[in-house]
Amino acid sequence: MELTQRFARASAFTHVLLLKSPQEIRPTIDTQKALLLVRFPADFSRKLDTFQTAPLQLILDGRNSNSAQIAANYLQQIVKNYQQELLEGKPKPNNSELVVRNWYNPNLDYKWFVVPSLIAMITTIGVMIVTSLSVAREREQGTLDQLLVSPLTTWQIFIGKAVPALIVATFQATIVLAIGIWAYQIPFAGSLALFYFTMVIYGLSLVGFGLLISSLCSTQQQAFIGVFVFMMPAILLSGYVSPVENMPVWLQNLTWINPIRHFTDITKQIYLKGCESGYCVE
Repeated sequence: MELTQRFARASAFTHVLLLKSPQEIRPTIDTQKALLLVRFPADFSRKLDTFQTAPLQLILDGRNSNSAQIAANYLQQIVKNYQQELLEGKPKPNNSELVVRNWYNPNLDYKWFVVPSLIAMITTIGVMIVTSLSVAREREQGTLDQLLVSPLTTWQIFIGKAVPALIVATFQATIVLAIGIWAYQIPFAGSLALFYFTMVIYGLSLVGFGLLISSLCSTQQQAFIGVFVFMMPAILLSGYVSPVENMPVWLQNLTWINPIRHFTDITKQIYLKGCESGYCVE
């Protein structure tokens, strides 16, 4: 089809896939092989030739709403240009119509994007502050040396510092999750067990960052400033403030070392999409 060829030639679209059956639509979106899909009715060309309304179904990935809407605007412009060329100077009724369907966030409600991300943000702040300030406080009070010369092993000391932070993170995440489900009516599509499991793994990584910051600080004030210095760029590069896809390529590559970016993405995938453990491992 000529219209499909125009999509392929457009500079806005780097890759164009041709699906063989409607059953391939959902897996293609689920695996993020395509940002948007266009479905042509069987009588699309005939209706255009007879100047009848010829609807198109456009399916967007609501997880990347900003990029998907931009791509949809490009596609709509291509369709309009194609329609005008077919009319060849005749009156130009609106014969083509894009029917947009957003998966995982049908109404593109911003709260559906913000609340899952807030779970990652709030738990990160809680774990970092509890871990870094606890060690800095012991150093200020002189009890850290007593802890180091005690018969406790390194792993026992680590567990003693990690458990309180993980309890705080679990409590905070549960509160935000409950508010999102019952106050904002955002349906939780995934597995709670998988969500809490990934949160514990993420919390352990944050405990490591917190202990690193506390080892470089002598006072609680220095530790608090250290947490702030870490948190600001980490949040900005997590995709919470702006989509990672809209950042420069070198900055996108830099975000791969940011743990907040990964947990934010996993939280959205579990919360909105209901993904399985295979995605989290990937």
